[in-house]
Amino acid sequence: MKFVKKSLTTFILSAGARFLSVSAFSPIPDPATLLYFYTSDYDTACSTLGQGYTDIINPQECEAARDYYNDGDFQPFGPAGPFRTEFSTDYGRGCVGLAPIITGAFPMPLEIVYNTDSTGGTGTRDFFKVCKNEAPLGGSTNSGGDPHFIGFHEQLITYQGECTLILLDSPAATSTGEDVTIHVRTTRKLDFSYISGVAMKIGEDIVEIKPNADIILNGSNIISGAENNLTMSGLPFAMTKEEKGTKRLIVSYSFDLGNGRVINIQANKKRSMMFVRTTGIFPDETTGMLGSPKINSEMVSRDGKKLSEIDVNAYGESWQVKDTDVQLFQEALGPQYPQKCMYEDAPGATAQLRGRRKLLAKKTVTVEEARAACGSISSATKRELCVQDSISMGDLEIMDDPFYAEN
Repeated sequence: MKFVKKSLTTFILSAGARFLSVSAFSPIPDPATLLYFYTSDYDTACSTLGQGYTDIINPQECEAARDYYNDGDFQPFGPAGPFRTEFSTDYGRGCVGLAPIITGAFPMPLEIVYNTDSTGGTGTRDFFKVCKNEAPLGGSTNSGGDPHFIGFHEQLITYQGECTLILLDSPAATSTGEDVTIHVRTTRKLDFSYISGVAMKIGEDIVEIKPNADIILNGSNIISGAENNLTMSGLPFAMTKEEKGTKRLIVSYSFDLGNGRVINIQANKKRSMMFVRTTGIFPDETTGMLGSPKINSEMVSRDGKKLSEIDVNAYGESWQVKDTDVQLFQEALGPQYPQKCMYEDAPGATAQLRGRRKLLAKKTVTVEEARAACGSISSATKRELCVQDSISMGDLEIMDDPFYAEN
């Protein structure tokens, strides 16, 4: 039996490049939230760990699993830890975990190796199969509302400038190696702001989605948001459509990039607002408003400054689309670089505001009403965002939007 051998300490990596270090006597984390995990016996299929788990079939991926484990913080598993206590001697090609029998509160060092043949093994070590989760829970980002940006590590910022922003720029993000770039257009509307347009480049194809759910593909192929047939060939992604909301006024497009990565773009036709959600583990080199999925990384501006070192406006402005960046929207609207992002109401807005306040006089939403309307949202963070946005927009139906309801 031949091994590529590396030693490491014992802990588990969670999805979205965050670590779930398990202290003594802690329960085993839910495997659905983890990027790498292992079966209780080497002969057990990875699929038993849940949907998305697959065998590791090459030494490079096994090495990646070892590197992910090595990059985390160590806390000991107790005797109730997740390692097997019996020894398996029958295993074949794949990524193999080796751990001594755990006694007491302190584990011995753990190793992960790639088995290059199918011979059995004997000795004093405990063998288990290391598996990869192609679509772990928790690696998602969300953008929408007033507008709020929830990054790869669940950092939350609210940026209310009006301009065009680089939401995400991810190299080789599809299963066939195409780069992916997403731009969003933000618009001020007197008392609040929102995402009013989304354009995305996948490889050489550009998709722009309008607030009315119409799609412009590569500048000319216009697909109405009312169409249900979205079958298109020759593209490096699969696209599906779904209508959501109590009145079916939210159109949701999902773009499957492969490798467990999905980009979901929603157009709320009633409010002309748009929302963007990503799921899956994107490459560490990903940049933009949402930050990087790289382990322990902070949100960083385009010029390398940490969000903790600058204010949110400076952070947002750094990701404004420049004239040297690829231009994804068909039409240039709002402030365009070198014009700065706008924070004041547009000319004439004062008169519009007076008229709008008269129209909304009976639509004033109180904190109590907003909390009652948003009370069913399970995520505390999303629930509070729903309350804030319901009040600022004067709309108690805002909670119907999946941006608030989906974790």
